[in-house]
Amino acid sequence: MLFLAGLVTLCALRRIVTATTIALRWPEMIVLSTAKVYPFGDSRTSNFLIVITTMVAAVGVAGGCARLRRDVRIPLHEVAVMIAIALFALHAQPYLRSHLIPPTNVRDQIAYMRKQLQTNDVIVATMGATWNMAGYWPTGHLQLRPDPNLAQGLPAFTDQPQIIDTLSRTPAGIDTAVDQAVRQAGQHPGARIWIIEGQLAPHEPTFWSDAVHRYGLQPHPVGPIGLTVVQLP
Repeated sequence: MLFLAGLVTLCALRRIVTATTIALRWPEMIVLSTAKVYPFGDSRTSNFLIVITTMVAAVGVAGGCARLRRDVRIPLHEVAVMIAIALFALHAQPYLRSHLIPPTNVRDQIAYMRKQLQTNDVIVATMGATWNMAGYWPTGHLQLRPDPNLAQGLPAFTDQPQIIDTLSRTPAGIDTAVDQAVRQAGQHPGARIWIIEGQLAPHEPTFWSDAVHRYGLQPHPVGPIGLTVVQLP
């Protein structure tokens, strides 16, 4: 309701184009999500829409208070402002020092790993880390692999077979990446598998852990947050 009040306020201020553009954002994102073109509702990729909606709701509060000030003789607008601030503070307080998006720093992960990397080690980049890996990995030639769910495709280091890209966040996609890594690293006794994480979905850590445990191996977090190493016998 406050969001709608904000749109009405923008229209009253003759910001018709702004109000229309903002109003169309929600159906646009829903349509793109239905078409599997954009991950609507993801805490990272939909953050812009949440912020815009909150700001327009704040405009709606301001517009409503301005209307009260103009039409009502008693100072109800001051009471409304104080109530709005109190409710916002009450609901926002738990999130002030929280991090809903897990902290990951692929640059530091790669820097740490490169210092420890041995000749026969294998590197696995989770799907969420592929673009970061492409940006910070200093060697080789980056290519783009077509992907049915992403218009820009996914990066791939096809000239460096020791780097394995995970093509999906599903158990099947993760199992495929781990299978390939274990087969490749298994040709060299004592080799290690490095798993670079980046913006894992809530269910992904369990899928990765299950995929590694299937081979009787143990993942061990090392270095910066989001970096895991698996030691082969």
